[in-house]
Amino acid sequence: MSNTFTPLRHRTFRYFWIVNMTSNIGSLMHVVAAAWLMTSITSSPTLIALLQTAMTLPVFFFSIPGGMLADVFSLKKFYASLKQEWHSQLFSSA
Repeated sequence: MSNTFTPLRHRTFRYFWIVNMTSNIGSLMHVVAAAWLMTSITSSPTLIALLQTAMTLPVFFFSIPGGMLADVFSLKKFYASLKQEWHSQLFSSA
C-alpha cells in the first residue's frame, strides 16, 4: 500500500472516512435534487442560482470559524454539551 492510503489501514479512520464520504455524497445529492425541483417550479436561472447559493453559503461562512473554535475549545466538552442540547431538543419536542 502506498503512502497515500496508509491512514486507511487504521480501522477507526477508515470507518470515519467512509461515513464522511457517504455524508458528503448525500449532501451533494440534496443540492442537486433541490435545484432539479426548482427547475420544475420555475424556469428562472436567477432563482435556481439563488437556491444553490442559499444552500451552500452557510457552509462557506461557518467552516472557517467552526474550525477555529474547534482548535480553541475542548472537543470532549463540546460534544458533551452538544449531546445534552440534542437530548433537550428531543425531549422538548416529544
